[in-house]
Amino acid sequence: MPTGWSSVVGLLALVIGAYDIFAAKNGIKPFIKASIYVRLGFMLGTIMLVLIGQMPLTLIILGAVDGLAAVWTAFALKSESSPS
Repeated sequence: MPTGWSSVVGLLALVIGAYDIFAAKNGIKPFIKASIYVRLGFMLGTIMLVLIGQMPLTLIILGAVDGLAAVWTAFALKSESSPS
């Protein structure tokens, strides 16, 4: 793989993170809700990549952290919408 690809992936992560911060600061709930499913899909994708031998086992840690953050986001949205 050419050496620049890791920089491209890092830049893409930065851009996606900027979208997430913008959505959170402006309360764009449809985007935030959609991110839950996308992040859970990322977690499943990392597991699949490890299972088929394309990536090392340590990648599951990254997927698991993102999956747990997605569950946390789901609970936060649910508690925000439920009456106190």
